Amino acid sequence: MACRLKIEENGRLEEDIEPVLAGKADILKKNGTIVGACIKSEKGKVFSIDYFGIKEKYRNQGLGTAFIKEYEKLAKSRGFTRIETRVEKGNTKAINFWQNKVKWSKDGEVDGQWIFYKDL
Repeated sequence: MACRLKIEENGRLEEDIEPVLAGKADILKKNGTIVGACIKSEKGKVFSIDYFGIKEKYRNQGLGTAFIKEYEKLAKSRGFTRIETRVEKGNTKAINFWQNKVKWSKDGEVDGQWIFYKDL
């Protein structure tokens, strides 16, 4: 995914998301510093986020939400009908992020992990 995003003073993205690992992962940089990463995969019509993280000191600035919204747009533009991720049941910060920040729905559990998704 080659995206040009911007991080303005109000916390919106303004840095590059750079593809790494043969296009399976992307990193988010702010002022040249890596602040987040995402590993993704595709399964049929489902776009999966296998790993997602923003460094602690860069959280709650809207970066993660904007990063995920870009993935939603990308997945939809490529014909995927669903985007999903899995979260460990005890990871309350991540659960809050997926439910309350990006507004994804919970769709059951697998191996002690909640499945969060959005239909596209």
